[in-house]
Amino acid sequence: MQIVVLKLSSSQPDFQAQKNQLQETLEAAGYLVIFYPVYHYELSFIEYFWGSAKVYTWAHCKYSFPLLVQTVSEAVAQVASMLI
Repeated sequence: MQIVVLKLSSSQPDFQAQKNQLQETLEAAGYLVIFYPVYHYELSFIEYFWGSAKVYTWAHCKYSFPLLVQTVSEAVAQVASMLI
């Protein structure tokens, strides 16, 4: 019964228009808050960042753990700032 009530409440226009406390606090401080769909890799900037870092790591990996640690550090440093 509780689940039905939550679904009905969440479909109401005034409920949908209400921002959560985190969003209200950040916007009051002057930040722009954008929420992306959950688990949507094409809309998540971190996926582009890590994708670029992984491509670099695969191309330059020497298959030993100490060199992998060094290569990952290099990979993160070489990612274009427009992807961050």
